[in-house]
Amino acid sequence: MKLSYEGYREKLSKLSRMYRNSYRHDGHKAAQPWRDMMRQVRADYPEHSDRLAREALGFPPKKEVMQ
Repeated sequence: MKLSYEGYREKLSKLSRMYRNSYRHDGHKAAQPWRDMMRQVRADYPEHSDRLAREALGFPPKKEVMQ
């Protein structure tokens, strides 16, 4: 299933929230599966991951190569 960029950001945000809450209440071992899910989402959508990283660091968006 293809995920839009907005959906990608929303999904990572939810997973991050779950990770933080789990870590806060139950510690590192209980939170690890949430972190693994975040890694998997990033690996599944490298184009969105690259865009999010560029935006977070303040770089301009990549220009599309014209052919």
